[in-house]
Amino acid sequence: MGKAKSATIRTLRNQLTSAIRLRKALIGILMLAIALGLLLGPKWEGDSTLLLILSMFIAFISLGLAYTGLSQAIMGWSKETEIDFDKQDVRHYTASLFGRSRPFTIAFLKIDAMEPVKPEFSEQGGISLQLKDNQDRVMMTIGLFDDEDDALMCKRQMLECLQKHQSDPS
Repeated sequence: MGKAKSATIRTLRNQLTSAIRLRKALIGILMLAIALGLLLGPKWEGDSTLLLILSMFIAFISLGLAYTGLSQAIMGWSKETEIDFDKQDVRHYTASLFGRSRPFTIAFLKIDAMEPVKPEFSEQGGISLQLKDNQDRVMMTIGLFDDEDDALMCKRQMLECLQKHQSDPS
């Protein structure tokens, strides 16, 4: 039985453009070919053990990159962000064919600043929010919001939720 989602969770996914999906698929296929070529191709009898270890390392790294690229190309999204106003945290997931990754979570209390920015890759216009710590380092970029007003409204909701929590001692 799955856990019930709170009514105060906002979910945002970055839908990938067709060109980016195609690029991820092509790179994934190339990485899969490299991995399978190294794993099933040459025979390493009598050769250097260091060469064998290096080729196996490259093969398994290529296999991981192929899995990531192909699964994101098939699913059409690579990142998902859940903003939970009840638990006062932001959870970041990445796409996988076998489900989402384990979440990277940031509590509202750790966020010192939020700035709207234009996203690197987006299918439609949209805007993202950068969550920064007290040393002005970007901890996470969330989005894709429809427009800057939507991003600022979410920022305002997060700040109100945090202020309400700080003023309520229970």
